[in-house]
Order: sequence, then structure tokens, then C-alpha cells
Amino acid sequence: MQPTQPRRAFLRRARGTLLLALGAFVLTQLGLRLFIDEWKPELRDPIFEIKYRQLANLLGQHPKPAASVVFFGSSMSANGMKAGEAEAPLTSSLGRPVVSYNLATNGAGPVTHLVYMQRLLRRGVRPDMVVLEVSPLLFVQGQVAMDISRFPADVLEREDIGTLERYAGKSDLRDEWWKSQLVPTYAHRRMILNQSAPLLVPFSEQIELWPDVDAHGWRGRRALPPEEHRVALQAIEAQLKEKLQKFRPEEEPRKGLNELADLLTKEHIQAVLVVMPEGPFLRSLYAPNAAEPMREEFRSLCRRHGFTLVDAHEWYDESQFVDSYHLHASAAQEFTERLVREGLTPVAASTRHAKR
Repeated sequence: MQPTQPRRAFLRRARGTLLLALGAFVLTQLGLRLFIDEWKPELRDPIFEIKYRQLANLLGQHPKPAASVVFFGSSMSANGMKAGEAEAPLTSSLGRPVVSYNLATNGAGPVTHLVYMQRLLRRGVRPDMVVLEVSPLLFVQGQVAMDISRFPADVLEREDIGTLERYAGKSDLRDEWWKSQLVPTYAHRRMILNQSAPLLVPFSEQIELWPDVDAHGWRGRRALPPEEHRVALQAIEAQLKEKLQKFRPEEEPRKGLNELADLLTKEHIQAVLVVMPEGPFLRSLYAPNAAEPMREEFRSLCRRHGFTLVDAHEWYDESQFVDSYHLHASAAQEFTERLVREGLTPVAASTRHAKR
């Protein structure tokens, strides 16, 4: 039985509507993909891209290329290294303008630092000096899982995939990345909502957007009153005591650190490795001498690559911390001045002397 004339007309309109909707869907995906990749990468990976844009803006303020010093680390460095304070003394030591920036991010360990360093190099940003946090806390059980968790397929650049495949152990990572490329409205929906309608995002899915960092990527934290400080210490004891009593560095973060060290050496980038300060309370949670083999590993790596190691883990008493491992703002100022004076300035001065 042949369709009636009205029915044929209806079917033609339905097919036309379907094709129009399909075309609009495809164009939307292509347009959003182009918009993110070329103009708004913060919609893909805001944790990195917001800070990278700040760094690029600082570098762009100099008519002649400035020397660059980039700080990598976890929240200990994000709170503790006031990168802007390094510019004046390092400018004096190098005899040329210096831009310094804190690219540290919460929970970041060696794998994150490796991925971020690779991204900088691909974008033509080759730091003259890298200040790299290597605290034992970055190597405790579970750290590599935290590192990897910040890199789901949808935040990756194509060139990141090989690195993450080595450390994440996910055989389908490349397939997931291609799916995120083809349907960005779905893949990046959480990032888009976080930046356009944050009130609609559940707390558990909120993304770090760095609203309170200074122009050089540093985030200050206030000192806590005594009762809040005691609560903070109780929280870190519950979170870390068992891990630190049984402290055994995980293999994957160690591999990431060594791969990063090899990359810095290959690129002829000076590096200062920093064991961040820990309060007496946190230090008491380790089994006796448990972290010393890890610190010896840091010393050995520095000897092998010609890097400088600043071991600051015993520099401060408990009064300088929010929770025995995050420095509060005034302590961060003092720590940065000392780190620059004892670690960074000598390296900069020797570099200048070597180039004469």
C-alpha cells in the first residue's frame, strides 16, 4: 500500500527536520571543539590553563624575552612559595629581567609536574630554572592515583596521551580521548558549568578555578586560631598517620620524577629541588627515619643531574603552619625569601658566571 500524498509530505518534512537537527548537532560539536582548542582551553583543563594564561601574560609583558623561573609542586608549594618575591633578587643575580610563576596545583605529584613541563615546552615556554617540590608526602601510598585522577581523557591534549598511558595503565585512554574530541558538549559539560553556572554544580564536582591566587600564581592561607589548628592536626593524623608509619615510596611517582629530571637535563634547564617544610607534629607521624632513604634518593638524583637540593623539612616550628604542612601567608613570605637566598640566587649567579 503506497503512502498517501499527505503522509509522503509529512515523511519528507520529518526527514528534513532530522537532517537539520543532525547538521546543527555536528556544527555545534565542531564549533565548540574549535572554540576550546583555539581560544578557551580553560573549558578543557582549567586547573592548568588558568594558571598557564597568567604565566603567558607575564612573559608577554617584556619586549625582550625575560628569563623565566617556574615553580612546580602540590598545595604545599601553591601556598608556600610566593613566586613573585623571587623576581627582584633573581633579576639582580642574572643581570636581566626575570619572570617567576607558581604553577603548583593541589595534590600534584611528579606525574603532574612531568605533564605540565611537557606542555610548557610544546608551547615554546622553556624555563631557565625550575623549582620542583620533592617532598616525601608526594610519594606515599595512593599519590600516583591522585596524580592520575586529575587527567581524565577529556582534559588531555593529544600529546599527553602517551605519558598518561605509561602511568595510568588504561588501555582505552586513547579511545576515550577521541570520544571527548567528537562530542565536546558532553565531555566538557562539567568544566563549562563550573565556569558559566557554578551554582548548578554539586560540591563534589566543583573544579579549581583559582579565584584567589595573586598575579604570580601564589595562594596565601590565613593562620588558624588555636582551636581550629588543633582540629586541623587531628584531621591530618587521621588521614596520614597509618600511611606514614608504614611509609614506603611508590614506584610510579619515583619513575615520574626520574623521567622529569631526564627531560630537564636534556633541555639544559637548571633545577632546584625542594623538600618542603613539615611541622614537628607531621614529622612525628613518620616511623623513625622512614623518610630518610627517600631524601637520600633526592640527593643522589641531584648529584647525578647537577641539580641543587634544598631540604627545608625541619626549617619551622608548628606556629608557621595551618596544619603542619601548609605554611600560612606570613610564613610563606619568610620561607620564599630564604629559599631564594639560599637556593635560587646561588644557582642564578653560577649560571651567569658560566655564560661569561
